[in-house]
Amino acid sequence: MSGNVTINEGRTAILLLFIRVMLAGSILFLHSPIGQLMSLWQASQIISPGAFPDSVLLQNAAVPMVFFIGAVMLTIGFKTRFTAVALLLLLAFASVLNLLLIGSPGSALDWLPRIAFILGLLVPAKFGAGRWSIDGLMEPRLAPRAVQ
Repeated sequence: MSGNVTINEGRTAILLLFIRVMLAGSILFLHSPIGQLMSLWQASQIISPGAFPDSVLLQNAAVPMVFFIGAVMLTIGFKTRFTAVALLLLLAFASVLNLLLIGSPGSALDWLPRIAFILGLLVPAKFGAGRWSIDGLMEPRLAPRAVQ
C-alpha cells in the first residue's frame, strides 16, 4: 500500500449520523431526562401548587435539562463538537461524583453504559457531525469568511 487512503465521504457521513442519533437516543431513553423533569415539575406542584417552582427544584432540573438539550443538539448536529465535549465532561463528572458520594463503584452493569457513552461521545468530539447535519450545512457558508 502506498499510504494514500481514499475516504468515502458518503459512508462517513452516514456513520457519523448513525453514531449521533444512537448516542442522543440512548441519552434520552436511558438517562431519561424528560421523566426526571416531569417528576420535578410534579414535585413542585405538590410543594407549591400554581406557583413557579422554587430555586431548589430548578437547580435539580439543570442537569436533566442539559442532557435533554445536549441530546437534541447532538441529534441535529448543531455545535456538535462543543456539545459532545460538554456532555462527555458532565457525564464523567456526574459519574465520579456518584462514586465519591456513594463510596462504592457498584456493579459493572452501572458503569458499562457510562463508559460506553463517554467513549462514544469521543467520536463526535473528534470528527464533528459530518455532512448531514446543521454544522455540515453551515460549513460551506463559513468557509469564505475564514479565507478573508
